[in-house]
Amino acid sequence: MIKKSIYSLITLCLLGVTFESCTKRLDLEPKYGMNSATVYNNPENYVNVLAKIYAGL
Repeated sequence: MIKKSIYSLITLCLLGVTFESCTKRLDLEPKYGMNSATVYNNPENYVNVLAKIYAGL
């Protein structure tokens, strides 16, 4: 009986976390004014983007 309660509680918590991530928080605009359209206008910026990705690894 206690195991069933624990499993139910864990399942509810996981579902709550899953549905919480589906809010409009994913549709945010950048705070600093640079977006992909402005970054990729200049071909020299491709190297900078790749360097930033590589530095993140």
